[in-house]
Amino acid sequence: MIPNPHDALVKVVFGKPEHARGMLRAVVPAAVAEELNWSTLTLRPGSFVDLALKEQHTDLLYSATWRDGGELLVYFLFEHLSAPPKKDNLLAFRLLRYQVRIWEDWHARHKDAKSLPMIIPIVMYHGVTPWSEPRLFDALLDVPTSVRPAVAPYLVQFTYLLNDLSEISDEDLRNRAMLTSLAKLATICLKHARTGADFIKILVRWMDVARDVATAPNGLNALAQVLCYISRSTTTSNEKRSRRSSNANSDPKPRKPS
Repeated sequence: MIPNPHDALVKVVFGKPEHARGMLRAVVPAAVAEELNWSTLTLRPGSFVDLALKEQHTDLLYSATWRDGGELLVYFLFEHLSAPPKKDNLLAFRLLRYQVRIWEDWHARHKDAKSLPMIIPIVMYHGVTPWSEPRLFDALLDVPTSVRPAVAPYLVQFTYLLNDLSEISDEDLRNRAMLTSLAKLATICLKHARTGADFIKILVRWMDVARDVATAPNGLNALAQVLCYISRSTTTSNEKRSRRSSNANSDPKPRKPS
C-alpha cells in the first residue's frame, strides 16, 4: 500500500526529535516547557491508533524527563482529514483509549512503579473546515445538567491540546524561533496542502527557508522529501477536483417533455 503523503511527511520530519522539539515546545503550556529537559526528548516505538483509523491518523509518542527527575509522555496525533470527523465526534474518547494503551505498555515495562507518567495529548489538524470536535472528554458524557456539579469529581476529565494550522498565520510559523527550518517548511506545506494553493508561489516566498534546509546536514535529502510531498499532495488534490468535476458534468439533466 502506498503510504498517505501526509503520514510520510509527518514521520520523516516530526519523527525526529531535533525537528519535533521546537513544535512541541511551541504547543505545550509554558510552565511545562520551562520545566522539561528538552535534550532528553526521545521518540518511543510503536503506534497506538486503531488499525481501522490508520489512514486518518499518524501518531508519535515522545518521552522526556523533568529537570528535577521523573518522566513525561507527549502523545502527538496528526489528523489527515480535510474536515473534523463527522461520524461520531468521539476523538476525545479515542484519545483516552490510546492513553490507556500507552500506560499499559509503560507499566508492563515498569512493573514496580507506584505511579504513572503524565501524558499530554496533542492533535495537529490541517483541514480547511474549522475544528468542531469537543475537546473536553467529559463533554461527551451524557450527564443531566442538574447533577453534573455533584458527580463531577467522579467523572473522567481531560482535554487535548489542538494545534490547528489554519489558526496560525504563515508569518507566525516563519517567526517561531524554536522551529528548525525543515519543521517550518514541512508545517507550511501541511497547512496549505488542503487549500489547493499554488505551492510554487509558496516556495518562492519561503525560498530562504528552503535554502536553509538544503544547506543543513542531510539537507538535500530532506528537501527532496518535502518536494515529493508537494508533488504527491498536489496530484492527489488535482485528481479529487477532476473526479468532482467529472461527476458533476456526468449527472444527466432531465429533458423537458416535447
